[in-house]
Amino acid sequence: MNATRRSLVLGCFLTLAVRGMSSSLHAAAADSLTAVPAFSDSLGVVPAAARAFVDSILDPFWKKPVSDSPTFFGLPPDVDVSHVTLGDPFILFQFSGRAAREYKESSIDDPRGFANMVKYCFPVLFPDGTSAGSIIVLRNRDEHGVKLHSNADEYTTAGLFRPNDVLPTRIADLRRDYTGVYALQFMDRDIKRFVVWDQTYGWISGMDRESFKPLRLDAAIIKPLLPDHE
Repeated sequence: MNATRRSLVLGCFLTLAVRGMSSSLHAAAADSLTAVPAFSDSLGVVPAAARAFVDSILDPFWKKPVSDSPTFFGLPPDVDVSHVTLGDPFILFQFSGRAAREYKESSIDDPRGFANMVKYCFPVLFPDGTSAGSIIVLRNRDEHGVKLHSNADEYTTAGLFRPNDVLPTRIADLRRDYTGVYALQFMDRDIKRFVVWDQTYGWISGMDRESFKPLRLDAAIIKPLLPDHE
């Protein structure tokens, strides 16, 4: 083997070694990497009716109380919220009781379809794009299709995030690098995860960037921790 060829081989070896050591994700997936299909995600669709509902309540539910008591909502006392707009919503999937147990007993890795509470979180943005908080809404029906509040609309408010709250801040950060960013909470065991789409590995999951791994591997960690009974 001549010197040039030896250099090329050594360079390729070192490149592969660095890539293999660069993160826990790479190490975990090294033995199972296959071709990743095109991104497709029916579980991550935010209903148009949810957006329309938030549009209809932005002034009475958010602007008015924030204008009256801005510091209570984590904003400066002289803030002007007259020109805020709604940003790209994210979804928080929550699991408890039977929903968690059914996921545990299934052979499916992606838990999102088992959630018994799906919250749509709409960022409220100032004209310069900075956060003014988020409005949280959910469908006004339980897992059996029965209305939670008989005299309410198809969607109902479920709270607010302040501008510097951890979850929306971390979602915004992950969206810089990943597609389809979702938050998960298993309420019975206080297990929290982010599920995101990675262009190389497909669906990955973890508590943060450093712990991301292929979703099937994280599912094998989560399921034994979930309760067997309600």
